[in-house]
Amino acid sequence: DEVNESSDAVSKEYEELTKLKRTGSIQAKNLKSKFEKIKQLTDEEIQKKIEEERARRKAVDDEIKERESERFQEEEEEVDVNAAKADETPFKQKVDMRARFQQMAKAREEEEKRRVEEQKLQRMQFEQQEIDAALQKKKEDETEAEDGSIINGSAAYEDEEDHARSGAPWFKKPLKNQSVVDSEPMRFTVKITGEPKPEVTWWFEGEMLQDCEDYQYIERGAETFCLYLPETFPEDEGEYMCKAVNSRGTAASTCILTIETDDY
Repeated sequence: DEVNESSDAVSKEYEELTKLKRTGSIQAKNLKSKFEKIKQLTDEEIQKKIEEERARRKAVDDEIKERESERFQEEEEEVDVNAAKADETPFKQKVDMRARFQQMAKAREEEEKRRVEEQKLQRMQFEQQEIDAALQKKKEDETEAEDGSIINGSAAYEDEEDHARSGAPWFKKPLKNQSVVDSEPMRFTVKITGEPKPEVTWWFEGEMLQDCEDYQYIERGAETFCLYLPETFPEDEGEYMCKAVNSRGTAASTCILTIETDDY
């Protein structure tokens, strides 16, 4: 802008001198020297203005650099202080989190041990109940007639030896009437002979039970077959039947299951 203003001033002086020359107020010789002085003065002023502008800009740049340097130094000091604080805090947090994870792991381990012990205890109690029930049934078998009913193949076979020779299924140990407390597990056990080995199925109220999580088919050895109910409900009360079939014949044994419920 300053350079443009100087150019405008020079142009005005040229115009004034040109007017003076035309009117005869100034001689051509003097006009030439005047033009040369004006040009020289204008170049010097322009150079001077340029130098001043450069000096001013340099001073501004130096001031900006100095301020930036001071601000950068202050930020570094602040970062160092915050870093020192941060170094201490995460260390404490890491220690606290590690201790917390250790406590959680220990608690989970204790809970797992407690659960395993409870399962073992329940299993022992159930096995003891089975043993007691087996002893009680043996005692009842010695003193009383059988409670359940049994159909061992054809009436043509009068005893087990005849059935053994024929190969038809034969219940060596049939089902017995039983009772169980609501929500407790239940197991039905029979012993069956037959050649070829009979196919055993379990029935409830005339409908065949599928081998699943609620009604589990279990085989122990060549002759022992079980139906296991992990949990019983009032609707499980009724007539159960074990049916054995092979190519030589058919045999079945039935019993009644009673579910005992607590009346509040």
